[in-house]
Amino acid sequence: MRRKIAALLLLCSFVYADKLAWSHEYKAGLAQAKDSGKIMMLMLSQKGCAMCEYMHDTVFEDGEVAAYIQAHFVPVELDIHGDTLPPRMRAYGTPTFYFIDGNGKKISQVIGGAKPPVFLQKLREIRTGSR
Repeated sequence: MRRKIAALLLLCSFVYADKLAWSHEYKAGLAQAKDSGKIMMLMLSQKGCAMCEYMHDTVFEDGEVAAYIQAHFVPVELDIHGDTLPPRMRAYGTPTFYFIDGNGKKISQVIGGAKPPVFLQKLREIRTGSR
């Protein structure tokens, strides 16, 4: 019986392991990036944005993309109409992604969404600095 319970718990951990823990606070995300040595992935979005929904429903639900983001990025999402945007960060359409180091320095920017393999490749390029 213990083995069955352990197997069930292990299976549940895999099912829910790919869920991203989004922050909706820029300063908290920046502090987490600094503490963890990760890059903050700031997503500027808006309600009713079809591509923003696609990114959440398809791209960020992709196991490989979600695992890569969890390992190397701090995901933060701000609504361009409801949240205060950090200085020098504008939405050039939604979604707009900014990649920021723990010191607040902009590393890169991506405008628009992409299919999971393409977005994953962009993340890898941003992380390794080959962009």
